[in-house]
Formats: sequence, structure tokens, C-alpha cells
Amino acid sequence: MENTNVPVISAKDLNLWYGDFKALKSISLDVGEREITALIGPSGCGKSTFLKTLNRMNDLVPGVRIEGDVRLKGEDIFAREMELTDLRRRVGMVFQKANPFPMSIYDNITYGPKLHGVRNKAELDELEQEQQSCADGLQECEAFLTNAAGHLPSIQAQLLKTQNDAEYSAVSNTSQSQDGLVWLSGYLPASETEGFKRAAAQAHWAWAMDDPAGDDEKVPTKVKYNKVTKLMIPVFDILGTVPGYREYDISFWFLGFFTLFFAMIIGDAGYGCLFLLAALVMTLKGKGSSSAVQLLWVLSAATVIWGALTGTWFGLEQAMDVPLLKALVIPTFANYPEYFHVATTTQQNTIMKFCFILGTVQLSLACVMNIRRKLKEKDLSWVSDLGWLAAIDALYFVVLYLVIGQQVNLIPVACVVIAGFLLVVCFGGMSPDKSFAQGLKAGLGDAFTVFLNTISAFGNIMSYIRLFAVGMASLAIAQSFNDMAFSLKGPLVVAAVLVLLIGHGLNVVMGLLSVVVHGVRLNLLEFSGQLGMEWAGIAYDPFKKRDKIKK
Repeated sequence: MENTNVPVISAKDLNLWYGDFKALKSISLDVGEREITALIGPSGCGKSTFLKTLNRMNDLVPGVRIEGDVRLKGEDIFAREMELTDLRRRVGMVFQKANPFPMSIYDNITYGPKLHGVRNKAELDELEQEQQSCADGLQECEAFLTNAAGHLPSIQAQLLKTQNDAEYSAVSNTSQSQDGLVWLSGYLPASETEGFKRAAAQAHWAWAMDDPAGDDEKVPTKVKYNKVTKLMIPVFDILGTVPGYREYDISFWFLGFFTLFFAMIIGDAGYGCLFLLAALVMTLKGKGSSSAVQLLWVLSAATVIWGALTGTWFGLEQAMDVPLLKALVIPTFANYPEYFHVATTTQQNTIMKFCFILGTVQLSLACVMNIRRKLKEKDLSWVSDLGWLAAIDALYFVVLYLVIGQQVNLIPVACVVIAGFLLVVCFGGMSPDKSFAQGLKAGLGDAFTVFLNTISAFGNIMSYIRLFAVGMASLAIAQSFNDMAFSLKGPLVVAAVLVLLIGHGLNVVMGLLSVVVHGVRLNLLEFSGQLGMEWAGIAYDPFKKRDKIKK
């Protein structure tokens, strides 16, 4: 029986030099039969060099020197008796771009079949004709697409007409009739009722208007933004999130916390200056009135302020040698605390504590908003939100005790948490349509769920530590690229500049991704979850004849 454990390809201590440059360093790798193996790494790290070694294509490169062992099903590919043509027939390589041999097109097409023993000229000519037919077909496709592009305006016009017809048909399907009377049903924002009444009077429409039913789950949401909260429109559009009709509009609070989270995650005043420069360029190009550019101004300014308070300018420690920049720093927030005679542990604990304070404030705000709404609705379950408020604030001290080792008297803290738990259990099931006994029974039935949610509240506060962790990671990456660049001297200064540009560019991109992953999450999950929001709303999109294609 064949031993299936023998690797098909095996490399041991493989080293390769291009002149004095060592491209591969002690590579050892086994690839089994029918396995799919991916080599992943940045440009220039040696992936293609290693692959070309497997069928000795590097032999064709002047100045190459190879040491080590590579075997194909146990055969040494560097052995003198190894036939290169046979090796390259067994180990193929597909390049990113076509690489024809230095011979005629006909010879390039027929080279492979000839290696496999096809000598009949008629067969080879047939292959060449087939290739020419494919080339002609590609040219025909290109000509067809070029010609079709001339009809693009008419296609777009037809698409717009089709969309309008489809919307008209959808609205027509909602029509109802009785005794010869036909009517349509729909939703209208309260702020637009007077305009609708005037239009109805001019067009002689008959109409009836009422508030949506309490159990109507199809009511669309039209968020009313002001000059400040409209800055969040680009973020909500990207996320595709809409609050439910009966849910909160938290765009104001979302903007405030999101701005602070953005600044802490990016964490570098130098990067903030780059964002400011981008905002300035877009403003000068006439795009300054857009919500996206205005939001960029706000986020950039916040990032510069946070970076200045922590003394972070492109991750350069030398920035602390500048008196003005050093004077802006809060010592216990400083990312280079030794310049302020502050212990590193003290600095880190201060930032973590600030993160936990942010989390506690945001979650407590959610409880206060719930209490305020339920008091207006005369809903007795507001007492359960008061219990959550007490429990969350008490759990903050538990977090400080466990994470940063702050001395806390846990007995009163535990009493507050237990009291909050009992309030949630006893009043969590209350509602205006239930008697006190019915609400108490429902709340007691959810006692175990409340217990789990209390543990979850502790985890929610803890999750805000991600602001500290991601910010520190961004700083460490910036410092690493700085160290790499500053170690390159003399003629390698060009490479040093490239390292700085590429390294900090990647760091900025990763920071922006972290904002989406972490900064948005804290608003959409932790904060919104405490508010009881599901973001399951339907965007208000009134029926009208469109003059632009709906994407």
C-alpha cells in the first residue's frame, strides 16, 4: 500500500541569495498530496521566489545561489540527473501576467504539446487556429461592449422608467375599493400633514388620517436631523441602520461618543493633522457643505486634541523634546510617561479607568433615557431601569477592583448590585396594560434571565477597554515602523522614507477599520442594547416619480 504520509513537496533549510541579498532564509515546508497550501505575506517577502525554486526557474536568474534541500516525491530536484524539462512539466507555475518565451507566438502555443509528444503538424496547426479564433472572439466582445457603451444613456433612461413603473405597480397593489370608492393607504410624517392637506384641497382628494396602530410593525422611520446630528448621516448610510419607529433617535449621543471613540482609537495627533489636511482639500474643492466633510473636520479636530493630550505625534518619542508639545500633555495620560516622572503602570491604569468611566456614563445614560420615557408613559417598569442604573454604577467599582487593582469596599458595592437586581426582577415585567400582580409574576419568571443580563452588564463595562487596547496597538505599530526607518542610513534613506510612508499609511487604514469594528460597535451594541434598541427600522421612502436611478 502507498504511504500517503510522504509529502509531495518537501523543502528543508532552503536559503537563496540574489547576489549579496538573502531572499529566502531557512525555509522548511512539507506539502502533502491533494493539499491546498497558501503562501501569504507582503509584497517582496519571497513568496514568488520560493515558488520559482520548486521547478528551478530561479536557475535562469543571473547571480542566484541556492543552498538547502528540495524534494519532489522524494527526488532531489537539484540532483544532476534531474531533467529540468521533466521537472517543469510536473511542477507548473501560473504567473500573474502572461510571460511568453522569446520565440514566435506559434512556437509559444505549440511548445507545451510538443513537450508532451505531439509532433503532428496538422494537430499543432489546429491548436494555433483555435488560439487565433479565441483572440478574434475577444476582439469581437471588446467591439460589442464598446458599441454597447454608446447606448448607456438610453439603457439608464429605460432602467429609471422601469423603477418608476415598478413602484407605481407596488403602490397600486395596495389600493382597496368598496362600493365604487377606491383608496390608497400609506404613511405621512406628522411635520408634512399641512402640506398634504393643501395639496389635497387643490387636487380635490378625499382623505382620512389617523395615528399608526400600536401593533403596526411596518411604520417607516424618518429621522429628523438638525445642523449637528446631520453629521451622522454618512455613518448611518454606510452602516445601513435605521432606528425603529418607536425607538430612540440617538444620533446626537451617537455623534458625541463616536467622535471620542474615533479620537482614542486613532490616538495620534499627527494622523489627525493629516485628516484635517484632507478635510481642507475637500473643502477647497467645493465639497465643504457635505455632511461627510463636516464630520471629517470634527473627527480630525478631536483626534488632534486627544493625540496632543497624550503626547502622540506620529508615534515619535522625540516630540516630547518640543516644549510646546510637551506642555499640552496631561501627565497621567502621556504615552511617554517617563518625561513626566509618571510610572508606566499609573499611566496605563489611568487610561483604562477613563475607558471604564466612559462605558459607565454611556450605559447609565441609556438607563436615564429609559426612565424618562417610561415616566412620561406612566409605565411602572421605570423602576427596573433605576435598578439597572444602580447595578451598572456599582459594577464599575468591581471592574476597577479586578482590572487595575483599585482598593474598593466590596460589601456596599455588592449590596447595591443585589438591590438593583431585585428592582429589575420585581418591576421588569410591569407595563401599563398589566396589573401590579401580573407584572410582578412576569418579572419573577425572568429572574434567571436578569441574572445573566447582570453578568452581561459587567462584561459591557469591561468591553470599553478595547479603546485603550486598540489605541496602544496603533502606537506600538507606529513606533515599530519609526524604528525600522531610522535604522536605515546613508544610501538607504529612500527606503527609510518608503517604510515611513507605507508603514504609517497601513497604520491609518487599520485604525479606520478598528473605528468601524470597535467604535461603532460600542454605540450599536452596548449602548443601544441597554436602551432596548434593535435598529430594525424601515427608512421612510415616499412614493414619487424619480428623476434619478435608485441604487
